[in-house]
Amino acid sequence: MVRLVVSVCALFLGVLSLVLLTVVHPLTPWVIIRLVAAGAVALFWAIRWRIGDVPTSRGAAIFFASSIIAIYAASSTQKESVAFIASLAMIATFGALILATRAFLVNAALVLAAIVASTVAVIPAQGWTVAVLGAAILVGATIGVPAVMQFGMTFSWFDTAEAGTDPLTGARNRRGLTTMWATWAMRRTPSAAHVGVIVLDLDRFKAINDAHGHHAGDETLVRVARLLRAEGAAVDAIVARLGGDEFALLIVGHAMPTYLDLAERVREGVRALPAVDGVAITASIGVAATDAPTPERELLDGLLTHADAAMYRAKRTGDAVVASPDTTAH
Repeated sequence: MVRLVVSVCALFLGVLSLVLLTVVHPLTPWVIIRLVAAGAVALFWAIRWRIGDVPTSRGAAIFFASSIIAIYAASSTQKESVAFIASLAMIATFGALILATRAFLVNAALVLAAIVASTVAVIPAQGWTVAVLGAAILVGATIGVPAVMQFGMTFSWFDTAEAGTDPLTGARNRRGLTTMWATWAMRRTPSAAHVGVIVLDLDRFKAINDAHGHHAGDETLVRVARLLRAEGAAVDAIVARLGGDEFALLIVGHAMPTYLDLAERVREGVRALPAVDGVAITASIGVAATDAPTPERELLDGLLTHADAAMYRAKRTGDAVVASPDTTAH
């Protein structure tokens, strides 16, 4: 739904820029170049948001920055450019919903620069009082309101993230893993046609706890979580502690060979961790994947169940990786 709304709005702004070619006077070559360029940028993004994958965070930032520049390029061809700059309120609102905080602030700075430039241009005709008052209203609509939305959602996300995070390791807990799954399900794309889950359980972890106390056990869990984040970073894996000494990684957009390769690297990484008073740390790992994902939570539960079963088969030997034969996991 978000993609459709953004696409329609971009199409509207693109058509509006091209319509200005019939009403702007004098229509100099420089004005034509600016209006055509602005229209082309808007129409490109209207198509891009409807075709292909959802733009990445970097792609979204480029979308908003180029849109702001295009809107200013078109609006500055008119004597009353401040009125057209109001279109920035729409694009800024989308920015608040989609962009990360840093990218949102950068784009807010671009919006502010566009408003200042447009305001300076109309001061001779409108006078300082009217021009500055209009600029203040625009700043509130294009920066103030979206900023409240952005930071409100950020604080809400912090609360949600805290409730979904394991306090010891900093990894997601089961609730947090489910939340991340739901987020992916809402933004799923054809490129994410594969979903995999890796479940690992530490071998002889109880012996470490019994012999050296919970402090040694906790330190081991923290080290394992750190290892999982490092190894999973290349494929944007979500790391979760399911409970006790059991962890999971959720990976989207890769095939089974990638999941097995990651699982093997994790197994070797765990084995390379320092032994605790002679007790070596190893892991039994199960892997499950599907190439026909659906957004329902039951799919995640099914993948976890199959990966968990594969992990217990690996437990028969210990320090092993086993792939679930059930690759559809529905």
